[in-house]
Amino acid sequence: MAKTIYVVYGERGEYDDHSKWNVRAYAKKEDADGHAADANEWCKRRAAIIKEKGDRWAWNNRNKEKNPFDHVNDYPDSMYETEYGVEELEYGRKAKE
Repeated sequence: MAKTIYVVYGERGEYDDHSKWNVRAYAKKEDADGHAADANEWCKRRAAIIKEKGDRWAWNNRNKEKNPFDHVNDYPDSMYETEYGVEELEYGRKAKE
């Protein structure tokens, strides 16, 4: 029987400089959606701080505040804002019809 999981992913950049990575998988869509929403909110707050304090502040403080919603993204400050979403994936055998 096939099962569905919901994978939170992060991505940033464009064209050849585009990166996408998996962050965490959930059995429930609501949990994955909540994780992605929290991660996006954190990034928006971080971007507002950088806009207020400037790029030099971001460079000097880049390793002091990691995104608590993403253990993979080890460079939270870049010229591209990170965005998070959810992908639905099926795995396992499908039942014979």
